[in-house]
Amino acid sequence: MHGVAEILERKRKLLDRRQEAGPARFAAVERELQEIDAVLTRLESTAAEADRAVVSPWPESKTTH
Repeated sequence: MHGVAEILERKRKLLDRRQEAGPARFAAVERELQEIDAVLTRLESTAAEADRAVVSPWPESKTTH
């Protein structure tokens, strides 16, 4: 997940920069933060789908006792 760490680091830097940004730069920083959030949301969704797709290699027993 090296890519996720880089994305989170970029987000942290942008959040710091947003505090110091003037009006013109503020809008650009906000857009980039929204793009990062969208990427992180997609990654989280993909990971959740992968977790649900994990199938046991052993079929459930159909016998009754």
